[in-house]
Amino acid sequence: SQEAGVVAVLQATIDTLQGQLEVKDRQIEKLTEALAAAQQTAAAAQALHAGTIQQQLITEETGAEIGRASCRERV
Repeated sequence: SQEAGVVAVLQATIDTLQGQLEVKDRQIEKLTEALAAAQQTAAAAQALHAGTIQQQLITEETGAEIGRASCRERV
């Protein structure tokens, strides 16, 4: 009957859409994992950068102290 044909088409459409949703779910899962990895990398890079700046400040302070000490010795 015609109703059976419509039901069959609708069921086929549902099956196709469910398959597409499964693919999208896997894509979302992979993208979520990639995002988490990128966030960890960014946090590590930020910490490294902060450590580098801190080391530069310490080096500059040490250099300034040595410079002041040299000036005092000359006086």
